[in-house]
Formats: sequence, structure tokens, C-alpha cells
Amino acid sequence: MLISELGMLQLSKLRFFSMGVVAENKLLSSKEIQATPIEDTGFMDGSVTGMLSSVNASGVDASGSSYNAGITTGNAVTATWLAWSATNRLTAPDVRRGELVMIYQFGDQNKYWWSTVKDDNHFRRLETVIYGISATAKEDVALDKNNMYWFELSSHKKVMHFHTSKANGEPFAYDIQLDMGNGVFTITDDIGNTFQVNSREHRFEFINTDKSHFDMHGENLTVTVPKTIKHICTDFLIEASNRFVVDASNTATINTVDFTTKASNSSTHTTSRMSLNGSSKVNVAGGDVDITGGDVAMLGSSSATVASPNTSIM
Repeated sequence: MLISELGMLQLSKLRFFSMGVVAENKLLSSKEIQATPIEDTGFMDGSVTGMLSSVNASGVDASGSSYNAGITTGNAVTATWLAWSATNRLTAPDVRRGELVMIYQFGDQNKYWWSTVKDDNHFRRLETVIYGISATAKEDVALDKNNMYWFELSSHKKVMHFHTSKANGEPFAYDIQLDMGNGVFTITDDIGNTFQVNSREHRFEFINTDKSHFDMHGENLTVTVPKTIKHICTDFLIEASNRFVVDASNTATINTVDFTTKASNSSTHTTSRMSLNGSSKVNVAGGDVDITGGDVAMLGSSSATVASPNTSIM
């Protein structure tokens, strides 16, 4: 390439300005910092800070009128985060005072940009990082948290949060959140289905949009559904060390070949009618048996055996 051709090359106006030191801790929600260009202020003593000061000036203008003006000056510049290749990162690094950064300038404009230059994590304390990717195929639409998949990791808020979107035709949206501050892990969708683990309360909980509710809380389990609970298995065993209670406002039905009840004390009180149908056998062994009120009917080839020291039918 000829020297004359080299002279015609146009260099980018975005240029490296200076190495800098962060003068003040970055605000959590901001992408701007105060940074001191150390290549221009290499003879400063002490720690690097913003060091803002006021300067007053007075004089006489061209019309002969007196004036008095004041300005605020400092050794730091305001610089905006330059993401470079980290374009999916929505939040700037939470740099703190003393970290080394690179400062850039566009032409001779009084505007500066910054980026991290090396691993200065020993300065960092709490941080919040949010990454996001586009979830929409529509053109000319500004991206926000409603049309992006995004992930937040925040030790400030003690939270990890993953969110999906329906902007690309997805039927449902989901949120997965770890709340370390309260010890709660939650998965929800946008129609009301929820799964939650609460470590502090020793609680394990499912709730769906139809209000079916499975709640294991401490030493207790409560299952609440608007309609039907159905168990299908080979053996269904229930062991209760204290009591077993069935409350049915309408009917309670057991269909089986053999039905055996063993108890030291057994009482059956009916106010209407007790029926034994079909070829089943009913054995009641041990304790007292009281059948009070209504009718007792045995139909078909049913048989009943009552083996008890005290049996009364009234």
C-alpha cells in the first residue's frame, strides 16, 4: 500500500483516553461511574476520590457589567459503561473505589466511556448481575423484561431469578426464584400454578390454578382438592397410632370380598339404615359391639360373624 493511500485511512473517533481508577462506588442501578484518569493525574497524593470542589470567579464583561460565577470541578470524569462484547449483560459491573478501569473518549467530545480491564474482584463486595436475551421476532420493538428471557443473580437482594416470556408465541411464562434471604424456592407460571419449598417453615407446597392444594407443613400434611382424590394400587395400607376418622356428609361405601374389623372396643351408631349386600363376609372380633337406631339388614348370601364379649343391637 502506498504511503499516500495510508494517509487517506480514516481511524475511528472512539479512542483510548487513559487508564483510570474508580473514584466512588458505583450506584446499584447506574451504568455511570466517577473515574480519575491516572495517566493525567499521576502526581496526586493519597487515595483516589471524586474530590469535588467549588471555584468562584468574578469580573467585568464586555458591556462593563460586573459578574460573579461559580463552577464545581474535580479530578474525576463521569464515564458510562461500554459493554463491548457483553451485550447480553443488562447491568454494569458493580465496581468500587480503587478498581482499575479503561477510559475511552469519542473524538474531542466531553463524554467518556469505561470498561473493566482486569480481575479486581478483591475490591468487590455485593453485586447484582442481570443477563437477558431477546424473546421476540418482531422488528422495531424495544427490548424490555416483558419480551426477553432474563436471569438475575443478586447478592444485594439475596436472590436468583430466572424469567421466561410469551413474546414468541409461548403458551405460558415461568418464573423460577431462589430467595436466599428468606429461605424460599418458588416455581410459578402465569396462570397460577405454584410449587414452593420454604426451608425456614419446613414446608413443601403445591397449588394449581384450580385450587388443588398439597401442603406438607412441619409434621402435618393437608391435601385439599375441589373434587376427587383417587388412589390406584395393589395394597393400600393405613397405620394410625392414635385415631382414624372418616367424615362423609352423604355416603361412605366399601366394595370388597372380605371385610374384617378387629378392635378391643367397637361401636357403630346409625340413625337410618345399615345394609350388608352381596356375598361379602363381615367379621367383628373382640371388644364391645353396639348397633343403635335404625335398621340392620343382611341381603343376599352375606354373613356376619360377631365375636365379642358384649354385643348389643338396639
